[in-house]
Amino acid sequence: MDRGQTELSIDASLNVSNAGGVSHTTAVVNPRIGYFVHEDFEVGVGGNLIENSGAEWAAYGFAAKHFQMDDELGSALWFVGAELGGEFAGEGNGVLVGVFGGIKLLVPKGGGALFVQPFFIRTLMSADSFSEFGIATGVSIFF
Repeated sequence: MDRGQTELSIDASLNVSNAGGVSHTTAVVNPRIGYFVHEDFEVGVGGNLIENSGAEWAAYGFAAKHFQMDDELGSALWFVGAELGGEFAGEGNGVLVGVFGGIKLLVPKGGGALFVQPFFIRTLMSADSFSEFGIATGVSIFF
């Protein structure tokens, strides 16, 4: 990616959460916007809407390091990153900390990508804390 480029993306995932020995699955939609402050380093903000027996939402900032790969099949960007933000739910608010990584398959001669992103998030709430993991899939456009 070029320095100064912006990425707008949206993804969806099914997250598996574990709190106090009880696991459950939630559906999540996650839009985000990032800016490449260097050709391989992106910072940005995002949020998500969580459907889990009532709507919850989260907002966070993120940073990600990208690694360019070109081969005979096309171009891809491997990436690793971290996020820090807040989750806002009916039963209380919390701080979330997460790590993620994955691959963006760039559209040839285009301004977009398809991506797959495994992740792990730990949410710390006043009454309870929980961990969640999953794999998000989505699309990005670059401008």
